[in-house]
Amino acid sequence: MYFNCTADNPSRERCSVPYSCCLHAADQAVINTMCGQGMQAMNYLEASEFIYPNGCIDKLVNWIHSNLFLLGGIALGLAIPQLVGILLSQILINQIRDQIKLQVYNQRHQADPWY
Repeated sequence: MYFNCTADNPSRERCSVPYSCCLHAADQAVINTMCGQGMQAMNYLEASEFIYPNGCIDKLVNWIHSNLFLLGGIALGLAIPQLVGILLSQILINQIRDQIKLQVYNQRHQADPWY
């Protein structure tokens, strides 16, 4: 509502962008909180000299798309050891169960030493 760029918007921030969108010059001594005023009325190239024209979500999505193989490699690098650990623990569980069954079998079928 505040930054809506319509004629019926009475706000002073009409056609502006939030302060967080502004580019900050290193030599700027005084912070201008109204640096984004009127930026929505400019075209994309003109506004990009004063503000960040892309949103945070767009930047994140673009970064993910450009680094998809890296993220996939990291995911596989984390998932494969986990899956190997699950597989080895299941093998260990099965071996323990087999040993328990063998001990129970040996106790039941123990030969009588007096015969």
